[in-house]
Amino acid sequence: MTSGTERLDNRCLLDTYQLAFKILVIMKKNLGLVERIVRILFAVIVAVLYFTDMISGTLAIVLGVVAVIFLLTGLISFCPIWSALGISTLLKPKSQES
Repeated sequence: MTSGTERLDNRCLLDTYQLAFKILVIMKKNLGLVERIVRILFAVIVAVLYFTDMISGTLAIVLGVVAVIFLLTGLISFCPIWSALGISTLLKPKSQES
């Protein structure tokens, strides 16, 4: 027998999963392969510069935040700013004309 609290917890968990799914459906890919590679490469370069003490202080923090954002957007192929501006760097598939 399940308690009321258990059912409520399960319902909250289900609602969370449904919300996450809706967000993923809304997030249509808008980054092309080249842009994804550039973003991920930028994040790796910033990480290397930071861990080799080439950058520090405020510059390291700012570049680190930008690098994390670029890494995440590069990995999921979606940039919310590009989406808001209606920009997509995805290549359009060639139409098959007969």
